[in-house]
Amino acid sequence: MILRTVDFPEYLQGSIKKRGQASNARRHMGRRLLITEDVENFFPATSAKVVFNIWHRFFRCPPDVAECLTKLTTKDGSLPQGAKTSPLLANIVFWERERDLVLEFQKRGIVYTRLVDDITCSAVRDLSRGEISWVIRKLRHIATSFGFRLKRKKETVAHASRRMVATKLVVNVKLSLPAEQRSQIRATVNSIVSSTDAIGDKDFNHASGQVGYLSQYHPEEGKALREQLRYARGT
Repeated sequence: MILRTVDFPEYLQGSIKKRGQASNARRHMGRRLLITEDVENFFPATSAKVVFNIWHRFFRCPPDVAECLTKLTTKDGSLPQGAKTSPLLANIVFWERERDLVLEFQKRGIVYTRLVDDITCSAVRDLSRGEISWVIRKLRHIATSFGFRLKRKKETVAHASRRMVATKLVVNVKLSLPAEQRSQIRATVNSIVSSTDAIGDKDFNHASGQVGYLSQYHPEEGKALREQLRYARGT
């Protein structure tokens, strides 16, 4: 696949081997300040025109070839969610300006990453209000210049004195799941353990998957919950 030949820079973390939620969050671990933004309706908002630009200008395909590839990788005029090609194309959407933005941030000691539609910026020092506003303006500008919008309701600015969450993982000191998510997983296991009814495969597998996810970041807690599941299942 053509898209698999792209050497994606480290600031892009979506659907790339050995990159993802954890690797993205790890790049912001132990920082003094964290800013997160979310691109609104990213896949539906990625128009066929944007995709054509990628095939034509980024990959330098002739217009007729770019048009053909655009038709193969879009549906109803935009990137389809669930298609294997969509996240990789999404990585390239901002290619004309994203690298310059990253270099500009680096000069100020700011780390930038993007996991598909989740944008995260962090700094090893506390930024002034003016600097924070400048970062947010820069992020909004790059989004709007390509026809996207950022979700104001999902915008977060967090300092090290409070919990900082990047791509759904707490990054203050080490990677961990938010307390409310851990509590929800424990509640799922407890509902199975305390149930007097036969445990269905669907419910058990769901709980087991949740425990497996928790175990990646909290191995001891995961081990204890795994034992409870095994006892409840009689295995």
